[in-house]
Amino acid sequence: MSEVERFYEDKVVFITGGTGFIGKVLLEKLLRCTEVSKVYLLIREKKGISPKDRLDQLFTSKLFDTLKTVKNAAMDKVAAMTGDIDKPQLGLSSGDQDRV
Repeated sequence: MSEVERFYEDKVVFITGGTGFIGKVLLEKLLRCTEVSKVYLLIREKKGISPKDRLDQLFTSKLFDTLKTVKNAAMDKVAAMTGDIDKPQLGLSSGDQDRV
């Protein structure tokens, strides 16, 4: 097990920018190469599409095809959190703030 794998083993990770190009690559790599226990993605509503729907769309990207084949259950570790980095407290609800 590598040092990176040991570091992320059973950890909870919070990611902003997870729907962008670099964020998608980071998410896929974390899920495929480590045993994180949970990943929270801060996702804002965009053009009337809810954060949950945007997360579902994210997983349709070809980037996640290998992950779906070798470690499909890993995607169940990801949860969308509604928020916006431009807002105070990242726009997180008090319940989501308590979770992270």
